[in-house]
Amino acid sequence: MPSTGYAPENYGFNLWPRIGTGNNNQITDFSPENATLAVITPVPEPATWSLMILGFGAVGGVMRHRRRSPRVRFAY
Repeated sequence: MPSTGYAPENYGFNLWPRIGTGNNNQITDFSPENATLAVITPVPEPATWSLMILGFGAVGGVMRHRRRSPRVRFAY
């Protein structure tokens, strides 16, 4: 990952509590002053999809499987 070019003195971590009324002002700072943060929704990877589909197929196969009635044999 390429460097953002910020010097180490531009970063800080404040441990004191902040009281705010909205917009999550109570969260402590841990970013440079001019950072742009974005929320990205996670997307499962192809391996995750294939394992999930395989798991659902296995559960469906077990649910569909007919149980055979046990044969009773009597000893004479």
